[in-house]
Amino acid sequence: MEREVSAECSTKRGTPSRCITAVFVCFGIVLLYPLSTGPAMWCTERGFISERTIETIYSPLSNVTARIPFLYWLLDEYVVWWQ
Repeated sequence: MEREVSAECSTKRGTPSRCITAVFVCFGIVLLYPLSTGPAMWCTERGFISERTIETIYSPLSNVTARIPFLYWLLDEYVVWWQ
């Protein structure tokens, strides 16, 4: 007799569930978004990306770092490392 399993968080033997995959994707995005600022600034300095595009893409991150001095410092040091 087969039991019904929720489609949202079901697992099959040997494969990760959708919930675990979603968690990894979310953490990946949260981690990669700030880490992409360095390469983005590098591309801006070389003319591959306009400053206006960078300001638009990273305005949420800029708003957060404006309120938390340690994060501002950390992000600034990371961007300087890419220059």
